[in-house]
Amino acid sequence: MIKMLLRMLVLLTAAYFLYNFLTIIINGTGRHLGSAVGVVLCLILGSYVIFMPKINAFILGLSKPVKIIGGIVILLALAIILTETVFLIMATKKTTNSDTRPVVLVLGCRVQDGRPSLMLNERINAAYSYLEENPDLLCIVSGGKGEDELISEAQCMFNELVNRGISPDRIIMEDKSTNTKENFLFSKKIMTDLNLGDSVIIVTNNFHQLRAQMDASECGLTYGACPSKTSFFMFPSYYLRELVGILYEFIF
Repeated sequence: MIKMLLRMLVLLTAAYFLYNFLTIIINGTGRHLGSAVGVVLCLILGSYVIFMPKINAFILGLSKPVKIIGGIVILLALAIILTETVFLIMATKKTTNSDTRPVVLVLGCRVQDGRPSLMLNERINAAYSYLEENPDLLCIVSGGKGEDELISEAQCMFNELVNRGISPDRIIMEDKSTNTKENFLFSKKIMTDLNLGDSVIIVTNNFHQLRAQMDASECGLTYGACPSKTSFFMFPSYYLRELVGILYEFIF
């Protein structure tokens, strides 16, 4: 009875996350590799629960070398996931050790009908709180205008922060970048031109901090983290995307 209840619980969990992954794929907020990986993993888990006796019998029938190799592959995958997860968490705790006053650098994200998307709004919330707590710091909002966006991501962030009470004199717009690396490259040029040093507080979602910091380091910036929260129903998809993306950047 207990085993049956556990199987039902796992099956319902797989169904719930499968629904979330499919939902953000359909509505366009999560059309990326992480969502696809999530769908595949949920289908594999659900299929295993449903056909557990047959699958277990098949595994038991495999030769010993195949079982050993399979076990090694699974352990290696788990070790990689665990290691990346630890580094993801550590990245959200990073503090800047620069002697110069840092600039708050907010990384752009999708703009919908001239308004911030859910994820961009989360970054704006984090930036606003940090700027309120540190009234002496300047801010760069970084992000260009995509083909499906009415205004640039930088303009959208600027408007939202000013509407919430942040002085426009504290906000500098970088509205030409099209990806994270360009966010840092173009923002660094602005900082150099204005003699603002090379230290930044990176404002982006918690799952994105590690890869953002990798790009900041390549651009010669010192950095600390101001991680924004990520909605629960979107986090699994983007977490999986980051695991794949970090591994790809590490290898290539």
